[in-house]
Amino acid sequence: MYDKVAVKNNCYNKLLKGVIFGIKTPEYHKRKVYDALLKKKDIFKEISFYQAVFDEEEQSIKIREKIGWKL
Repeated sequence: MYDKVAVKNNCYNKLLKGVIFGIKTPEYHKRKVYDALLKKKDIFKEISFYQAVFDEEEQSIKIREKIGWKL
């Protein structure tokens, strides 16, 4: 069973291109995710990080790239 999980995770590792943090995600959790991915930088070649924000004017949720957060 473990081998199947390892193969499945390896497949996802190659597919992960970015992480979107929700509006209410605390900075502490964002940093934990970033640090965990940074430790596996050799697996994740290039990942972008995004932040969901509420646009008051349009009354909609927008996704914006987090500046300075790249692997």
